[in-house]
Amino acid sequence: GGADPADAADAGEQVARAVAALAALPERQRRAVELRFGLDGGGGGTVRAVGAALGVSGASAGQLIDHGLARLRARYRSVVA
Repeated sequence: GGADPADAADAGEQVARAVAALAALPERQRRAVELRFGLDGGGGGTVRAVGAALGVSGASAGQLIDHGLARLRARYRSVVA
């Protein structure tokens, strides 16, 4: 059997919500998350590499990533609650 169309629709909705949530992040947090996890089409990078790409220290890049992920989690919780 093939994939359940309802499951495919659910997955599509989840992707659309994730894209919208990512787009709603402040620019530097969004870019840091994209670079870290390869959401920009790249393969993902280390926190140090993200920092170099953004012109900040690895520690600052880590904070941008952490804050961005916290915002994404909070937004996700408010959608499913």
